[in-house]
Amino acid sequence: MAYINKQVKPIITATTQNTQFANNDVLFDWTAFDLPKGSSLLKNITVVLRHADTAAQTMMHVHVFFARSIDGIVPASLGTVNATANGTGYFNNLMGAVILDKVDALVDGLDFVTVLSSGNSSSANLGAPEIAFSTDDFSTATYNGFERYYVAAIHHGGNGFNFTTGVLLNQGSDQAAATVETTLTVDGTDARKVFSVGDVVVAADGAAVGTVTAVASATSLTVDVVGAALEDDDELLVQSPVGLQLSFEHGY
Repeated sequence: MAYINKQVKPIITATTQNTQFANNDVLFDWTAFDLPKGSSLLKNITVVLRHADTAAQTMMHVHVFFARSIDGIVPASLGTVNATANGTGYFNNLMGAVILDKVDALVDGLDFVTVLSSGNSSSANLGAPEIAFSTDDFSTATYNGFERYYVAAIHHGGNGFNFTTGVLLNQGSDQAAATVETTLTVDGTDARKVFSVGDVVVAADGAAVGTVTAVASATSLTVDVVGAALEDDDELLVQSPVGLQLSFEHGY
C-alpha cells in the first residue's frame, strides 16, 4: 500500500471571477489529474479558497464530482463556469461525489484563504469520501503508466463566492508583453495577501500574464513572462483561486 497526494489547480475563467457565484453554479469544470495505474481509494479532499479582495468568502457548500473517460473520450462539460450546470452527455462518466459542507468541513483561522476538508467533518453524511479509482471495462484513458480522471465542482447554497483581488497594475506607461522575467508595480490590495510563488496570473479581461516567481512587497509582483500587453489599472487575478489536495491510498 502506498499513499498519494495530488494537487489540482482548476482554471476559473478570469472574466467570471468578479461576478458572484449563485446557487448551483459551476465553480469549475472538469479538470484532469493522473493516478498511477492500478487501484486507488480517495480518502480526503481539501479545498483551499482564495478570499475576495482579502475578505473571507461568504461560505457556501462545495459539491465535488469525479468522472472518468469512456473509451478514451473525456466527460462532456458540466456547463459554463459561474452559470447553471446545464451540461449533458457526461452522465455515464460519473464515478462519485462528495459534499464539503460550509459548516462541518470548514477549517477556519487563516486570514487570507479559507479551507474546507472532508476529514474535518463530524457529520454521519460526510467525512471520508471512500471513492474507488480503478481500471475497468470502460477503458479509462492510460498515459505512460498513469490513468487519467477528472474532477469538477458546484457552488451550492445561495449567492456566495467571488474572487476579485483588488490588485491593480500601477504603471502609467502600461506593460508590454515580455518573454523574460518581469517585475510589475501594483497598487490597491497588498499583493502579498493575494499571490504566492507558483500562482498563474491573469488580467480580469482574460489576458494571460505569467507565473509568479516572487512577491517582494505590497506593490511588487514578479512573473516569469508577460503573455499579453497590460494597461494601467488592469486588475490582476489568480487563474486558479480554488485549489484541491486529493489524498489517496494506492494499491499496486
